[in-house]
Amino acid sequence: MTHKQHNPWQVLGIDATQDLRKIKQAYARLLKVTRPEDDPQGFQRLRDAFEEAQYLAQQELPPEPAAAEQEHASGRGEYCQHCGKVHEPLENVPESEKPIVDKLRPWIYELSDLNRDDRVEQAIQRLRQMHSDPYIADTPLHGEIFEDGMLYLACDDRQVKDDFVRELIAFYRWTEPDCWLAEKEPQTVDYMRVRMQEADALAKVDELFLLIEEEGEQVALQAFDAAMDSDLLCNVDVKSLFEGELMVGLSEFEPLPLSFVSHIAARFDWQRDHRHMQAYHPAAWRDLQHALIKQARGIF
Repeated sequence: MTHKQHNPWQVLGIDATQDLRKIKQAYARLLKVTRPEDDPQGFQRLRDAFEEAQYLAQQELPPEPAAAEQEHASGRGEYCQHCGKVHEPLENVPESEKPIVDKLRPWIYELSDLNRDDRVEQAIQRLRQMHSDPYIADTPLHGEIFEDGMLYLACDDRQVKDDFVRELIAFYRWTEPDCWLAEKEPQTVDYMRVRMQEADALAKVDELFLLIEEEGEQVALQAFDAAMDSDLLCNVDVKSLFEGELMVGLSEFEPLPLSFVSHIAARFDWQRDHRHMQAYHPAAWRDLQHALIKQARGIF
């Protein structure tokens, strides 16, 4: 890939990340205000940034400085492209609390590793065991420091899966209005709410495809309408992600569920304006249109 003139992360308005979902969300959001017919140069810059960000997100992390070599070699911490260091959970603590951190940090790493290996159910079980361990359960300060470590996993560790974050939110009540986090870090609460909404929306996309295959299009249509009329897609960015990933998935169906495609096209008003979908994933949109034409002509 050729080097782009603009920093893709600045164009997308997000920090450097390997989370493809965050990149797609930022792109879908900016498409609403950067239309190709209104601002061709701005749209091309946005499109280039989107493509480069996806490319960078799938590459190996760049080498760390020598001072962080040991942590990187053992897979610990997260590489920061801004400062070139490996950040650890529970970094900035008073000197008096460092012995507690030394005790708890391996527990945090264990949970991160289980998520990295897609052993989420085991990670949840271990989390519950840790919560009941006397070292945490019997000493409020230890519990507070451990909770800070869990916040690190929920917000800063790209290995941690949505189901594990959901377990953390349920236990610590982070998204409840009366939780300490809502007053101290409301932006963190908003991030976790949107993350869970995105996870639910993407799970709904998978559910709809499964319904098409196992129960038929009419059952899937009813589930789709229920999702559209519920609070699941009340966030416009989440709805854009849902719409885009639904279109991408449908482009891979053989044969196409024509009734389903026709219905969602009407709900999303693709006949009047589909440019945001064409821009979201040009290849998927093109494949979907080609498949529709072929199927309409009876070509398989």
